[in-house]
Amino acid sequence: KATKGNDYLSILPVELLTHVLSFLNPTKEVDGAVKQVSKTLWHTSQSTCLWMDFCIATGKSITTKENAFTVNSNESNAFKSIYYKNPCVPIDFSTISDAIRVCAQRDSTIYLMPAMYEEELEFDTNKESITICAAKPLLGAILTLSDLTSELLKDEPCVRITGSTTK
Repeated sequence: KATKGNDYLSILPVELLTHVLSFLNPTKEVDGAVKQVSKTLWHTSQSTCLWMDFCIATGKSITTKENAFTVNSNESNAFKSIYYKNPCVPIDFSTISDAIRVCAQRDSTIYLMPAMYEEELEFDTNKESITICAAKPLLGAILTLSDLTSELLKDEPCVRITGSTTK
């Protein structure tokens, strides 16, 4: 008999719940709205496997020296930390500029999903190192700066982000 307050999601396998959550936006939905739905879904949203899958899907390298240390630390969810430290455009931020502003105070890598990005970027040279690279190295990404003055270069890619990093 159904009663108010029962968490019916708790009868589903964790693997199924993790798979369902993998289709949601990690920062806005999984780490935000899910906790309001049920305790079971919230608990599943904190799973190391889920955040590792998010890192892999957005190209956030877990094999760099710094990130390998994070994964091997005693931190409860190292993959979630790696995910938040290294944003992915357009999943975590709609523009590269927004990602740069958030990452300006720390060493970070900004990952670009395969697409063509056209925007005006401003870099503050007093900030820590920010690396921009393709989330899917085989597909790359193209960045066209929108304020080019030369008509010859207008609408042409001036920076191509490939599997190797550009600083």
